[in-house]
Amino acid sequence: MRKLIAAAVVTTSLAGCITTPSEVIEQGTTHTGTLKGAAEEAAACIARGIETRGDWLTSTHKRGDAVEIYVRVAQGHQPTMAVWRIQSAGNDSKYTAHVSASVLVNHGGIVKRMRGDCL
Repeated sequence: MRKLIAAAVVTTSLAGCITTPSEVIEQGTTHTGTLKGAAEEAAACIARGIETRGDWLTSTHKRGDAVEIYVRVAQGHQPTMAVWRIQSAGNDSKYTAHVSASVLVNHGGIVKRMRGDCL
């Protein structure tokens, strides 16, 4: 039930706006942190965690030495709600997560939920 409510809140908050990944990066809130493992391994963990929720979809893109994950709501054709950029930093990875300004829920909390156990 909570998943359904969360999806409805995000879906409702995104309705009517066209948000591309570049707009999310330019206009959204930014959150940074560190993850265990190389960028591709860390990105796979994040994407798996997001998709197991059932109400979010991801697409992963290799960009030079970084991996980007685009996140959108699974219900219908929704705009991008978050963009993760993950780069290797020694034995770990650093991430920058951008959350769309159109998302009307706690951005820090949504990043934490997306990150899940991938610390």
